[in-house]
Parts: sequence; C-alpha cells; structure tokens
Amino acid sequence: GGRKMKLKNIKKTIMLIGLLLLTLSMFGCGQKKEKIEEVNIYLYDSLSWMEPILQKKFAGKKLKITKFEGTTKMYTRLLMEKKNPVANIVIGLNENLKDKAIADGITIVEDVKPLDHGALAFISKTETINSFEDLKKYDKKLLLQDPRFSTTGRDFLNWTVAAYGDNWKDYWRSIKKSVYSLSKSWDESFKEFETSNDFIMLSYATDGAYSLKNYGSVTYKVSIPKEGAYYQNEYYAIINNSRIDNESKALISEIAEYISSVDVQKEIPLNQWMLPANASVKLPEEFSIIPKIDKVLSFDKKRYGDVLKEWEKVWQEK
Repeated sequence: GGRKMKLKNIKKTIMLIGLLLLTLSMFGCGQKKEKIEEVNIYLYDSLSWMEPILQKKFAGKKLKITKFEGTTKMYTRLLMEKKNPVANIVIGLNENLKDKAIADGITIVEDVKPLDHGALAFISKTETINSFEDLKKYDKKLLLQDPRFSTTGRDFLNWTVAAYGDNWKDYWRSIKKSVYSLSKSWDESFKEFETSNDFIMLSYATDGAYSLKNYGSVTYKVSIPKEGAYYQNEYYAIINNSRIDNESKALISEIAEYISSVDVQKEIPLNQWMLPANASVKLPEEFSIIPKIDKVLSFDKKRYGDVLKEWEKVWQEK
C-alpha cells in the first residue's frame, strides 16, 4: 500500500507544481511589462491637422493615429475598450466627457491636460445680442444645436442654467418660439445660417476671426450677452495601462508634453479656431477682433447635476 501512497503524493505534488506554475504565469507574466509596437492616439476629425505635426516630430517612432467622426464616437470606443485599453493618448475630450470618463472608470492618468478653450457667442448678419433676454423677441430665427447630440448645444444649455439659475426652465419656455431649428451639429446649423440673412446662430466668439482669415472681411456680428461669457474647454489625456514598460511610458509622456508645447499650440488658433491653453502663444492678428470678455459664467455641476433629462421634458412640452 505504501507505494500507492507515494504515487498519490507525487501526483499531488506534480499537480500543485503545475497549479503554481499556472498561477505564476497568470500573475508573473501578466505583470511582465511589454514594449509597445506603436503609440495609439485617438482624436476626432476636426483635430486632423495635428497628425502631420506629431508624425514629423516623432518620425523615428511608430505613431498610429485614429480619427473619429466627432467626440461621442471617440468616447464610445474608449468605453468599449475600458478593460483592455488600446489608446495611449486621447485628444479632444470636452468638459462633460472628461468628467464622464472619470465616472465611468476609464483609467485616465490623473493629470488631464488642457488643450484649448473658446467662448460661445451668437452670430448674426443683422442683429446684436446684448442680453439673453433679447432672444425672447424673435420669431423662428434662432439656430441652436441639440444638447443631446452636440457639445455646443450641451454647453449652451449649461450656459443658460449658469445665467438664470433656478429659473432656467422658464427661460427655455420663453425662447421656444424663437427657435427655428435645433440641429444635430454645429455644421448643420452653419449650413442653415448661410442660406438667409435673418438667422441668429449659437456659435463661437472666434467666428469673426475665421471670417476675416478666410474671406478677408467679417460678414456677421459676433455677440456675447452681458450676463457673461461661457467657455468651452477641451482636454487631452494619457490612458493608463499597467502592462506597458517604462520606455514606452516615457515616449507617451514625451508626446503628451509636446502637445502642450508652443510648437503644437501655436497651430490651434487658425486650425481649431480656439484659444490655445498655452498662454505664451502669440495670437494671430485676426484674433484681435474677438469680443472682449469682462465676465465669465460657470455651470454649477454640484448643484444642478445633469440637466439634460429635465431640459428634454421642457422642450417637449406643448
């Protein structure tokens, strides 16, 4: 019987060693840091101008740049890949998506970096908007973007809450008749804007600079209501990935640093039509016509949370 026991014990030992090796390979090799083949960068289509700048600067390195049609699609991909991140750097998250990413557990390295910012404004070929109250007097002339689909639309909603506080719903009820269309995107609104001289469109304070640069003159008035300006901020971030080695991490950090440098940031004004986050960039002369901003409003997220659902109810009221 002794021999059987010995065999049993040997089998047991072999099984244990096997298990141990398996466990080690799962944890040990799981922790073995790998050098990545290429650095994956996600950005949305309007930021495509960055690609040649980054490729040129990091010529010897492999950069794979994936472009998405808008920020929402880019965010959806990040969310899908949350457990096994593919992107190393993501460029062009707005305020809302930056907060959402953190809440959704997308592992962004803590220091989310500012990319650019721009103030919202109204553009019109004929009217000056001195106050939010002015918008109440029009009949089907206002081109807005839908806050459910558009960042600009979402920021306008937050801007009205920042301006009117608890009375924001009444404000929306009072401008409903002024709205001609609620578009899915800024582009759609702008196409409509160009078809008539009557429209007032929610857009950006830099639009005059854009017109000056591309058409040689400013063909419309750009106004910011006296209640205060509202900034739209964009960010970029490194996606945390514990599987990659220090050499790869260093390269990723170097690319991220470069995005904040004057080299890249000086290209923001005339490509992105926003103000660069890097304050040492000398702004092009076209930017001197941007309306002066005396007062900036901010949306109180702690107090109001996500107002989208409540807005939808108000918008759908008959």
